[in-house]
Formats: sequence, C-alpha cells, structure tokens
Amino acid sequence: MTVTLREGLSYGFCCGRVVFLDISTDRYFCLAGEWRDLFLRLSRGENLQERQAELGRLADLGLVRIASTASPFPEPATIAPPGLDLADAAATRPSLRDLAAALAAEVVTILELRLRRIHLILERIERRDAAAPAEASDDRYRQIACAFERTSLIFPAADRCLVRAFALMRLCRWRGLRPKLVFGVRLDPFTAHCWVQSGHAVLVGGFEQARQFAPVRVVE
Repeated sequence: MTVTLREGLSYGFCCGRVVFLDISTDRYFCLAGEWRDLFLRLSRGENLQERQAELGRLADLGLVRIASTASPFPEPATIAPPGLDLADAAATRPSLRDLAAALAAEVVTILELRLRRIHLILERIERRDAAAPAEASDDRYRQIACAFERTSLIFPAADRCLVRAFALMRLCRWRGLRPKLVFGVRLDPFTAHCWVQSGHAVLVGGFEQARQFAPVRVVE
C-alpha cells in the first residue's frame, strides 16, 4: 500500500505552514495541528504503516489517496527565486507580429475562462507541454514579455494576473516554448498570485510582486 497526494492537489510551504491548492475547485487552504504534522511526515517519505486510522482520515478529507502501486510522494512546489523582470530588462520594441499574437492570446484566454474551468485549461497547457520544446532564449522571451507589457494599454494589468499568465502561456505554447506557470501565496493576510517564469526571469506577473509569494503549484 502506498499513500500519495490526491489528483488535482499541490502544496508548498509559506511562513512555516503547509498551503494547498486544489485546482479542481480553485481553492487554497492550510492544514493545521496534528494533520499538518502527519502530512509533513508523509511528504518526507516516512513509513506510517502504524498510523492507518489517521491516514484513512486524510483520505476521507480528500488530501491523499491509497494506491496499490509504489510511487514517491509528490514534492512541494519549488521555483528558482525571481531575479529579473524581462519586460523591464531593456527598452525592447516588440514586433507587430508579437503584439498581434499577444492580443489574440489574451482575447482567446478571456473567452476560454468564461467557458471552461481552470483545471481544464491547465490540462490543455500540460498536454501541449509534452511536445518537444523549441529552443528558447531570454531574447525570445523578452520579445513576448514586452509585447504583453504593451497590451496592458488595452487590457489593464491590475488584478488580472491569471488571465495574463494563461494568455502568455498560450502564446508560448503556440510557438513551442516552455516557461513555467507559477501559482503562489502570501499569508497574513492571505493573497494569491500567478506569474510566468523562465529560469530566474519573470515574463509576466511582475518580478517585484512575484518574489513576495511562495509557490504552491508549478506547471512545467
């Protein structure tokens, strides 16, 4: 018997707490007390055969599932610390092609978010990620990031991190590029943020803002 994380859940650590994202319900939550301690032991790979009742309770809560085949317990979400904002890295003038593609990606994403659940959009992103990636460079990503910086004149960037991140990921997938989509949280008070990152460089979502958040899900 193997205990593993329930499908659709991811987790990370923030301010000494375990924070979960349930992408199927678009819900963030923390685990406290003895349940948190038990989960941490699971995440470290400890053998908890003597805690069958508690493990069953975690399964009832929808946090884990009992699997018949052995597999390592999923690790917490991690990402390289943001160190650069590509949209501000240089006075790059995006091409008309990149501007048009960024606008198209954002319009399509706005419509898609009205019609589809977030977890279905993520499944689409991950399926496309299975294809062989195109060769990427900071210059290619900078062109795209600066194109989205210009589209904020038409589609305001404030409070639209999810739309902009999904749209940029869509454009990158159209071109065979594979940056990382990151969901992060900040506690006391709780705030969530979404951004796109390649290496240490943030493409959309703001470097100064992204560095304040702890990752809880990374789509690679």
